[in-house]
Amino acid sequence: AYQKMMETRPGPQAYGRAAHLRWLKGDTEGGRALMLMSGQSAAETESAAWAWSKLAMYELHAGEVKRARAACDASLRTRSTYAPGLFALGRVLLAENKVGEAVDALERAAHLNPLPEYQWALADALSAANRAAAAEEVERQIAATGAANDPRSYSLFLATRGRDADVALRLAEQELKVRRDVYTLDALAWAQSAKGDAAEGWETMRSGLALGGVDARLYLHAAAIAAQAGEKRQAKIYARKAAKSAFSLLPGERIRLKRLNLV
Repeated sequence: AYQKMMETRPGPQAYGRAAHLRWLKGDTEGGRALMLMSGQSAAETESAAWAWSKLAMYELHAGEVKRARAACDASLRTRSTYAPGLFALGRVLLAENKVGEAVDALERAAHLNPLPEYQWALADALSAANRAAAAEEVERQIAATGAANDPRSYSLFLATRGRDADVALRLAEQELKVRRDVYTLDALAWAQSAKGDAAEGWETMRSGLALGGVDARLYLHAAAIAAQAGEKRQAKIYARKAAKSAFSLLPGERIRLKRLNLV
């Protein structure tokens, strides 16, 4: 359908949609190339800012930190108060271990767009900056609004923090009815693992990974779930994959990867 859209109405919207689909399927090169075309061809300010911010995250996960920073700059030049651009900048700054600057960018992003994904990154950055009280306050905000604002991200957050496993599982199962992609299957597997169903979690994780996707968080979860399920060889394989791009993980996730002691 997106190929037909590009043939009949080529432009930034078509390129951006096709880029994201390719990224979800694991075609990182194709996704990055099309998202670059989307950013370069967008005449409307917000469309351009969106495309550059998405490209920044693609480049970060691909290990191209300098290119990710350049895409962030392009997004924010287009629109200086664009929340996704500020969020991407915060994530890149965390990858560069510039925690203080990352907190500043993520605070602005979370203020403009108070979604669990943004707040979670801010809370982790605050913790890394030894601002525990501020991090706890942000996490209280996530608990108050996360289920309504972004069920999938909130499910992941709960499972990562080891809280309310039943809620995390219910939210992931509901989300699977809406969008069945690698990231939703990852959320479901992570919730199943948090609930103690390691074998079921590993089967779900394998199903998700088979769809594609290149993301250190996916690999971290796969390693942790495989280890819990007794799949030691697979756990080591995915831990090594996560370690190669550990810089793209949140600070708390990097700590978790080290504690697995599989690399």
